[in-house]
Amino acid sequence: MPQVTILYKDKKQQLSVPSGITLLQLLQQYGYAANSLCNGNGVCGKCRVQVHTPTIPYTQEEKKHLSRQDMKIGIHLSCRVKVQDDMEIILGSTTENASILTEANTAGIPLNPVLQKKACILPSPALDDQQADADRICLTCSEKTLQAFSFPGDIFHGFDLEMLRQIPGIIRESGHQVTTLNMMGRIIGIEAGHTAEAYYGVAIDIGTTTVAAYLYNLNNGSRLSVASMLNPQKKYGADVISRIDHASKSSVQAAEMAELICSAINELIEVLVQRKGLEKRDVYLVTIAANTTMLHLLLQL
Repeated sequence: MPQVTILYKDKKQQLSVPSGITLLQLLQQYGYAANSLCNGNGVCGKCRVQVHTPTIPYTQEEKKHLSRQDMKIGIHLSCRVKVQDDMEIILGSTTENASILTEANTAGIPLNPVLQKKACILPSPALDDQQADADRICLTCSEKTLQAFSFPGDIFHGFDLEMLRQIPGIIRESGHQVTTLNMMGRIIGIEAGHTAEAYYGVAIDIGTTTVAAYLYNLNNGSRLSVASMLNPQKKYGADVISRIDHASKSSVQAAEMAELICSAINELIEVLVQRKGLEKRDVYLVTIAANTTMLHLLLQL
């Protein structure tokens, strides 16, 4: 197998790669942010690398985009060069100075998160009060009352088997003080102690070029921090058509596109919580806004 040596900043990496792979495919496979706006179709002229192999011929597409000086020093379009023999390439800085919009006029919207946290002190069991733990939680922490349920089994609405197994330990660990997680009229979780103050959410805006994230205190609606980054999917094209084309070729490539944006979201959330001295488990809700293509790439639709 041919050996490709990549020189990038102050690092050197040697790779054994299959013959016939393009340099762009190699760079994408090994995590280098190749600047390919057309996703390797040879029309944007942006995926430039310096190749220390003077015998590689230049294609017609390269001659359209490269100057004589470029070709004199071995600049090639990585999407047009196939690896046949050992070679050494030099990558320039791929960091782009992007202006990411994170501020705008916002409308006043009443604070009403879809998930509510409610702290409760449960009455202790006694000889004259032998309710099941799950009943005790529903009757004390839920807005519903026992009389409101249509039939007795309905009181466990939202409690899966694993939650039912955990409830007794949580109640007794906390001295009967718990915090419930209520979503759309259903109790979907329970935490030991009074944790209602730790309630944060993240709003994500996935753009074709950039991704922005905002951390909010969901108890009062205040915005605490903002973080942003370039959309890592741009390595497969700056426009949505190139990305659709790449993702639609196989389920593996669709999963790769989704993983890129999921990793970006997780990275931004990590930055947001670290800035405020929080933990990722303090984030209970994430809302994502994006155009149709960006959402479909995220969800592999």
